[in-house]
Amino acid sequence: MKTAYLTHIEQRAKDNLPPLVLNAQQTKSVVENLINGNDDDFYLDLLTHRIPLGWTRLLM
Repeated sequence: MKTAYLTHIEQRAKDNLPPLVLNAQQTKSVVENLINGNDDDFYLDLLTHRIPLGWTRLLM
């Protein structure tokens, strides 16, 4: 997930566009990675800045 998202950021930056918000599957992956203790800073940043309000309720 991390590699794919970093590639997405790079591709969007080439067009001077910000990264898109995360979809439901990506959001679920972020939460799972945080629970498993994987690269906490990266995934916490995504959780904080790239997930639209209300999407976390869909994961429950």
